[in-house]
Amino acid sequence: MPGFSIELFNSQKDLVQKTMEQINKDFAGFVPPFNIELTSGTSYQYIQEQIAEVLKHVSKEGTYKLKSLLYRVDMPEKFFPENASKTNYFLILADAIIRREYFKVTARIKFSKNQ
Repeated sequence: MPGFSIELFNSQKDLVQKTMEQINKDFAGFVPPFNIELTSGTSYQYIQEQIAEVLKHVSKEGTYKLKSLLYRVDMPEKFFPENASKTNYFLILADAIIRREYFKVTARIKFSKNQ
């Protein structure tokens, strides 16, 4: 995503919080709400690993459920399980979801300021 960097993400705790809220909103109905405690020491990698674990859990319930979640998050088909060829698929997917949700949050903020 243009304008996204892990360093920028880590430095904007309010946007990290809003991104996590958006992730919880989009994951609702697929998994119980999950809280990743965000402190000044919470790293992007930690958040990514936690989301990857949630995605693994969803995938164990079936490919259909994972694909439905990816549709809700608005992920491109290249991220669908049948297109996954990497052993670290869930970490890659978690990274892409964080970036997508961050984009949603920042776009919403940007467009609400323009109105």
